[in-house]
Amino acid sequence: EYNSGILLKDTVENGIIENNLITYVHKGINLEIFCSNITIRNNYLLSDHSTAGNSRSLQVTMSNDITIIGNVAIDHYHGVLFIKNENITFSRNYIRNDIWGEDYIVSPVDLRFSNNTKITYNGFGGAYTQSRTFVFMGNGSGNVIFNNSQTITITQSVLGISGAGELQIQASDTSCNNNYIAHNFKFVLSSSQNIPGFDLTLLIGITGIAFIVVLMLQRKKH
Repeated sequence: EYNSGILLKDTVENGIIENNLITYVHKGINLEIFCSNITIRNNYLLSDHSTAGNSRSLQVTMSNDITIIGNVAIDHYHGVLFIKNENITFSRNYIRNDIWGEDYIVSPVDLRFSNNTKITYNGFGGAYTQSRTFVFMGNGSGNVIFNNSQTITITQSVLGISGAGELQIQASDTSCNNNYIAHNFKFVLSSSQNIPGFDLTLLIGITGIAFIVVLMLQRKKH
């Protein structure tokens, strides 16, 4: 039913999940219903975008005092889901090449009915679709979304940047208050994969001039 790499459910307390390799499951790490004081750290979660029906790397629901730090998730279909939680810390994780598909919310982080959540210093990267934001928030207070970065690779004509509003979106008809959202960044790369500012012709020219100068200085010494 669950098809989870690691599942904690129904009053699981005071645990550590660390240093695991979890591959090709529907949910990588899944905490449900009254889990508390759990640390999830330094795990590697790998999928292929479609294994076991639209996979999700991390999911926490109806739990409290959960710390998720230093994990890497690659090639899952959906982002991270937090629903009806208290005191979640999600920090220094790296999520790459998730699709953020049309099911649920099209954002790497789906945060709903949760309070006092800290989402800080995370990196979201790679080529993915549908998402113009990286945090969707509905019905919550006291949440902190600080110093996260999103890097996407697209064609130059697809996406325009229109300010900080593209990085976080609050659902309509919800109650969100006393949240702090600041210093989050989005980087958009061309699909050409060229190194920004790199010009091979210019580099060859500079190298040639430097070689000539060195040669002339050596001749003067003789």
